[in-house]
Amino acid sequence: MNGDKVVVSILAGTGVWVKLGLISTRLLVGALVAMGMNIKDPQVHAMARELAARRGTTVTDAVRRALAAELERSPEPSALKLQDAKLQQLLDLLGRFSNLRWPDQRTSKELQDALYAR
Repeated sequence: MNGDKVVVSILAGTGVWVKLGLISTRLLVGALVAMGMNIKDPQVHAMARELAARRGTTVTDAVRRALAAELERSPEPSALKLQDAKLQQLLDLLGRFSNLRWPDQRTSKELQDALYAR
């Protein structure tokens, strides 16, 4: 996690604490969970402060809006898989079409060669 640490505060509810590597969290059912992030990269902090200043808002709001915009631009993994599958189908069809022969049994290349032969 590149030294990043996630701090979880429990506002209400009960649950089970879970620790994954450097992360400990309490899994809750039906409870409101407030989370804080401790980003240890000075460049990220500077960028967040600059974005907040440009927008005249808080750092939290600037980060929230930037993340929301990026999530909206980024397709879901299932959409990418579907896009890859459609591309593969298209490439398969193009491969099949390139091997088809015309009614006189010549290939497209043979026809082009005959067309432009001198």
